[in-house]
Amino acid sequence: GTARTPSWWQGLPRVRRAAASLHEPRSLATLAARHGYADQSHMSRAFQRWFQMSPGAMRRRPDLLAVLREAAHDIGLG
Repeated sequence: GTARTPSWWQGLPRVRRAAASLHEPRSLATLAARHGYADQSHMSRAFQRWFQMSPGAMRRRPDLLAVLREAAHDIGLG
């Protein structure tokens, strides 16, 4: 078994998909809505919890964005 809750398993692919989409020239609020977050703040809290950085900070890191897009593609999320 696993000690992870169902919400953990639901949250992981969602935040990964959202992170992998940060290269798109859309507002963070638009990306948040597209990935099922209630609003930009909700998405930002998820990023802090999972990645220890905000979506804006991650967006300014092209090295991280490239890794995230590649990883999302490799596991079928992108």
